Amino acid sequence: MRFFQKYPNSFSGNSFTLIELLVVIAIIGLLASIISIVSLNAREKGRDTAIMAHFSQLRIEATLIKNNTNSYIDLCLGGTLNTSNPDSPNLAIIDGEIKKYNGNQNLNCHSNYENYCLQSPLPTGGGYCIDSNGYAGKTANCDGVDFSCQ
Repeated sequence: MRFFQKYPNSFSGNSFTLIELLVVIAIIGLLASIISIVSLNAREKGRDTAIMAHFSQLRIEATLIKNNTNSYIDLCLGGTLNTSNPDSPNLAIIDGEIKKYNGNQNLNCHSNYENYCLQSPLPTGGGYCIDSNGYAGKTANCDGVDFSCQ
């Protein structure tokens, strides 16, 4: 009781109105939605980066196949990665890892004795492609005629 006697007007006129509280809640909601959108974009870019890293491993596997068999022909089978290749059991593992990030889509893969190209769609759009000529980058597709990224 002494508190109220000492400060008789301590609770009158100093409170927030309902409108002010609603405005604060709306601003907090807006900031939360902006943060969730930014984090979603960052997650998709992270998936793109993971796919690109796995493509570096695929380039190494292709080189190992070429060194073992003197050909890239066993790298691809039917327009996709040859995951049953006995010379390179890591292809199945890498393929599974890439499918985790690209929406479970098959890689576009073409190879002959001397050349290959591999392409995967990216979560942020477009595709990422590598070929036996040393190209690695974002591009539309892997050409099965001249076995290069275009």
